Amino acid sequence: MTPYTWLVTPSLPDGLTLDTTTGDINGAPSTGTFGTTNHDFELQDDALHSVTKRLAVTVNAAGLTITTTSLPTGTVNQKYPPTSLGVTGGVQPYVWSVNPALPNGLVLNVLAPGTISGTPLDGTAGTTSYAFTVTDSSAPTQQTRSRTLSLTITLTVPPLLITTGSVLPKGIVGQPYSVRLLASGGTLPFSWFVDRALPPGLTLNTSTGEIEGTPTATDNVSFNCTVRDSTQPTNLTNTKLLNLQVTN
Repeated sequence: MTPYTWLVTPSLPDGLTLDTTTGDINGAPSTGTFGTTNHDFELQDDALHSVTKRLAVTVNAAGLTITTTSLPTGTVNQKYPPTSLGVTGGVQPYVWSVNPALPNGLVLNVLAPGTISGTPLDGTAGTTSYAFTVTDSSAPTQQTRSRTLSLTITLTVPPLLITTGSVLPKGIVGQPYSVRLLASGGTLPFSWFVDRALPPGLTLNTSTGEIEGTPTATDNVSFNCTVRDSTQPTNLTNTKLLNLQVTN
């Protein structure tokens, strides 16, 4: 006799719920819930008569996607900035491959996270397109995705320049502040330095070039900002005068 009531044991995968009145299963499975689980679905009527049936619920892994869209430029006989290829979805661990082979001196770590590293050797200058392929561990059928990315190797290190404008965005006392200093050319990674204290509450991350924090007082400071690269045997540097104002 109606109305009916639906019950399930054990609970459905995280993110899914059973409507006890209609029997509808709703929601979106949470990350990490892929796989097949067995559940006992019980239907009760108004007189407490019931019937139970065991059903399997299968949650497929999210679609595999390569998220890397570009690769840093390298320079002959200079260490290439270690670059990990990005991927989402699927089931870890991942396995990577590349076709054709990377320039002499560069290698791809085929196991996650799929990092390109090394030093391009003489004769590798130029731009080449490479097909990077990742395969996940989904069962019974693995997922595979490919993406073509261009890699440029130059003969000489491009000049190192600070490309951030001379006047930085204004800060406001008591409000979070964040701006990243930018540079072009040179050889990654960069290191950043300033020749005087920043406004109170703000600090410079010397590795990322990000000025961040929460200003605690008004200020108007001009400072010399220097970026140093990783070119060998002699690092390149560039300095630029910047201004940063903090207001109420």
